[in-house]
Amino acid sequence: MGMLNNEQKKAAKFTEGISVVIAGAGSGKTKTLVKRIENTLRDGNVKPEEILILTFSRKAAEEIRERSGREIADAHKITAGTFHSLCYRILSENPELLLENFGIGKFSVMSEEDEEKFLSDMVASRIDNFMGLSNKTVFYLLKNLHRLDDSRKKTLTDIGITRELDSVRSDFELYKKEHSLMTFSDLIFCANSILSKDIAFREKMRQRFKYIFVDEFQDTSDDNFLLLKNLMPDDKPNLFAVGDDWQSIYGFRDANIDYMIRPHKYFRSVSKYFLTVNYRSRREIIRISERAIKRNKNRSRKKIKSASGKGGEIVYKQYDSWKDEIEIIKQILSQSISGTNCVLYRNNYYGDRIKKEIGDCWVSFSTIHGSKGLEYDNVILCGVEDGVFPCAFNSLEEERRLLYVALSRAKEKLFILYKKTESIEPLFIREIT
Repeated sequence: MGMLNNEQKKAAKFTEGISVVIAGAGSGKTKTLVKRIENTLRDGNVKPEEILILTFSRKAAEEIRERSGREIADAHKITAGTFHSLCYRILSENPELLLENFGIGKFSVMSEEDEEKFLSDMVASRIDNFMGLSNKTVFYLLKNLHRLDDSRKKTLTDIGITRELDSVRSDFELYKKEHSLMTFSDLIFCANSILSKDIAFREKMRQRFKYIFVDEFQDTSDDNFLLLKNLMPDDKPNLFAVGDDWQSIYGFRDANIDYMIRPHKYFRSVSKYFLTVNYRSRREIIRISERAIKRNKNRSRKKIKSASGKGGEIVYKQYDSWKDEIEIIKQILSQSISGTNCVLYRNNYYGDRIKKEIGDCWVSFSTIHGSKGLEYDNVILCGVEDGVFPCAFNSLEEERRLLYVALSRAKEKLFILYKKTESIEPLFIREIT
């Protein structure tokens, strides 16, 4: 592992208590996290088996495990995984508690795809009860009813839609019970219920894990946070959490960035650290990314510096039609720009159309969500037009965070493709230029 800069060193030094690191894009947060684990083992009188590392994707857990393995002798004794995999472990290692609390014996976990397919089929089979709403809309409501404002909820209740959604949900619960199935959200719900009720068991878990590390803390949902609280002693909790609230793009999975921005609301005392040196992008790319996010009210305040200095290039290309946009992408790709390239878009539907036209040539294609954590020399951001990006169904603040993620993937060159409507430039182009 290379040398740490002063900010990284400060954050990586072992301390007890709650530490929250607010890291900019490309600022070496995983490196800092691994160094902090190393320092905790060396200076904190903590054994590897007393450390728990929680992430939001299997890939991230594997990366941290692999990088820790290079630096730490007994890294294989550390428990590292996703919030879901920890809950799966808790439940499958303690079947008697699951039986006692929920009447469930052995269980299998439904993949998100299976859950989605089953619910879609259920909705389709009774679509006549949903007053002409499309299958897609009903499915959206099934997942996001709790996120709607009160007046919309009231309307849906008044016209009987809420009752129908409840009926789909209770039939689904019945199906899962009959087939001993659990969804990912059931895993967290059941683990939290048992930990909240069973004091002796909760104490045992708290003794087992003395120090908790969380990556991508900005993606923490209320359920995830409750799990953390359940696993930490009230008097002397030890938590080291890293993340970037500017890159919180999982509102649809109930991520709550408040835990990252205002940790003092949730813990008695917090040490806050900032990582502000970006080792990925040229200064021009960092500046445009900052312009994208600075209109958001709900965010941390930090000024990002570029380690590589000036020399980045930002190119705006206006298109008039779908065909026109495809031609522009082809033209950019034919310019033999050196290094790695990625074509980014707001949703899969948009991306599938592009791939069909361009073919899976040597370029990477990705949704913005899928590109998080990755970097490319050159990025082509497509489809910046009102209604597409920003997407009309999402909060504007979250769409701006998505824009920040998209722009901050680029190291050297950024191509931004946008469409004017009646000679008015799209909102995001007005905001970043």
